[in-house]
Amino acid sequence: MARAENLWEQDRWGNDVELTKLATAAAVDARSDSWAQVSGSVYVNRKDGLTQTFTNTRILVPIKNLYVDGPTQINVGLFADTSADCWVIEGGDAAGFRVNFTGGAGGARVVVGAENTSFMYAGYAGSSGASVGAFAVEGVNGLVFCANCYAGAAAPDAFNLHNVLNANYSALFINPVAYNTGALGANVSTNWATAHDQNLKSIWLCGRGRGTRGVTAHFIGATKTYMACPDATGSLGDRMNTDGVGGANGGNQPTEFKVEDTAEAWIDTGSIVAGATGYGAVVQGSAKLHLRNTPVIGSTVVQGGRTVDGY
Repeated sequence: MARAENLWEQDRWGNDVELTKLATAAAVDARSDSWAQVSGSVYVNRKDGLTQTFTNTRILVPIKNLYVDGPTQINVGLFADTSADCWVIEGGDAAGFRVNFTGGAGGARVVVGAENTSFMYAGYAGSSGASVGAFAVEGVNGLVFCANCYAGAAAPDAFNLHNVLNANYSALFINPVAYNTGALGANVSTNWATAHDQNLKSIWLCGRGRGTRGVTAHFIGATKTYMACPDATGSLGDRMNTDGVGGANGGNQPTEFKVEDTAEAWIDTGSIVAGATGYGAVVQGSAKLHLRNTPVIGSTVVQGGRTVDGY
């Protein structure tokens, strides 16, 4: 087992309430809304006292959902015929939707994408690294497209882009939404939106990231990012998280936007609202952050040979 959800109770974000994983049956007996797997048996203690059934409790196992990898780049998509059609993907060992190309950077251009899709409860304690997240895509030689997708209560990142291959990589996101990213507190890469490496250009139109247990939007390496009307609110930071295996925590205070290395980001008409002790924006290294019609509510920390300006 990887995770367990109470289908009859939702948290403030509308996600199913997570049951806490414990080590022994005795510990489960002593704590409501918890579970344990011991010697092939599963023990569940719901706080309403009901016996778990398929209708009130969902058990997620650590297996791959949609996973494409290998040296040959191909088109991959979950698309809808009409606005009333959708896909629902729950759980996943490290991602709900994961594409991890290992070759083909100079070959044919491809499209990887999804629309009207829910990627919920992805990952589990300790799942981290490249191509990990509710929607995670590595090294696409072409276009990544994601429209009207929800990545609720992911254990690792919600929307995660990597380009170790140095492919000619572009991405377009329309209304990507994620609440309570890093839900287990047992991962150290727990961003709503993040892009890494180089030769990766992404556009994000609208979308909301709230209650993130990490940096809400985090751009790293030499990536180029444009965001229009993003709503980044209420980051909790990742210092209270562990990595799920050795206990190390993250190093980020509550932060809504972070740009580092030589990454460059443009934000237009955004809503950046940090908590009382959080940072609205952190800019490090030689990174550049350009703002238009975007007041930053919360401190702005600028370090290194960085640039923060309007445009």
